[in-house]
Amino acid sequence: MPQAFSNGIAAPTPSQDTVIVVPCYNEAERLNTNAFVDFALTHPGLKFLFVDDGSKDGTLAILAGMQIRAPHVLDVLALPQNGGKAEAVRQGLLYASRSGARAVGYFDADLATPLEAIVDLGRVLDNLESVDVVFGSRQMGLGRKIFREPKRRLVSFICASLARVATGLPFSDTQCGAKLFRNSQALRTAISTPFKAGWLFDVELALRLSASLAPYQQRFYELPLMEWTEIEGSKITSTDVFRSGFVMLGLIAKRWSIKHEFRRRADQTILSTQPKVTLYGHFDQQDIASLRLRAQTQGDFAQIDLSQVEQFGPSVFPALIGICDSIRAHGVEPSILLPDDDAICQAAERSGLVALYDCRRVIAQVPAKRPQTSQDTTRKAA
Repeated sequence: MPQAFSNGIAAPTPSQDTVIVVPCYNEAERLNTNAFVDFALTHPGLKFLFVDDGSKDGTLAILAGMQIRAPHVLDVLALPQNGGKAEAVRQGLLYASRSGARAVGYFDADLATPLEAIVDLGRVLDNLESVDVVFGSRQMGLGRKIFREPKRRLVSFICASLARVATGLPFSDTQCGAKLFRNSQALRTAISTPFKAGWLFDVELALRLSASLAPYQQRFYELPLMEWTEIEGSKITSTDVFRSGFVMLGLIAKRWSIKHEFRRRADQTILSTQPKVTLYGHFDQQDIASLRLRAQTQGDFAQIDLSQVEQFGPSVFPALIGICDSIRAHGVEPSILLPDDDAICQAAERSGLVALYDCRRVIAQVPAKRPQTSQDTTRKAA
């Protein structure tokens, strides 16, 4: 089990806006402790969570000393043995996600990306409510200070090209070690099991997230960094780079099964956690009127489950926008579960419902016994 050093308790400190995970393995010689401490102390709402991945060079002692200097803004999570960067990041994100922070992310310990980029990543989430994932990108451009070796640029280009095929997302750079996420159930589902792609876990994480974020292409944002500098001491070998090609091809081959698995996990979580109204059979204006009245007067449900509806009446999706507005007026963020049907999902998208509210396409969970009602329509489900 990981050991946590957080003011003497084994639980994350709450009320931070952003928690940044910093994976560390044998970083004693190059860890800039003052930079991290000073940045955390001068940026209220930010906390660093350092994850020691079984280091053998005294890194853990240095991290413990940092935590003593700034206990309210630095946490340390010690893993009992080296499991690789992917597992260190995953364990850190799991730990950070329990803190109640608005956003969690990860950042490389070598500071190839300046810490000021954390502020830039956070601004994207602040200003774009539809975005859940922000990837830092080392794109070359006028005015940007991006210093990379040619061979590293080539490896990055190949990885990004294959990642576009694997995820369906137009990435320019997937391997930059600066990323930020909304602390959402979608993220917690995506990190619920260990990654299998090694140092290409960023791509696997994006693939898992795309399964439960809808519409997924609008949920990702790639932010070009203003500055990035190659730091000596990379732990990725030529053998790792060679093997990465086969790993990426494996992700491409398994992309649909991975997305299906994590979509199923996300659906099960959603279906079991939110108070909801479930509809069956035919969904028409009579049901709309009933839902509208309940949303306006009670607002006691957050989710409208349409995944088992077989037939939709005319103009129901525009009407659902008004119902969702009423639910939101009660201080609850509504969500809609749509059937696994292309035509229905496209109709919902054309109406504007998908752009305004959280709509998820799910595979219907067939009830053990279908509710018997005179109209075979909307009725509350516990």
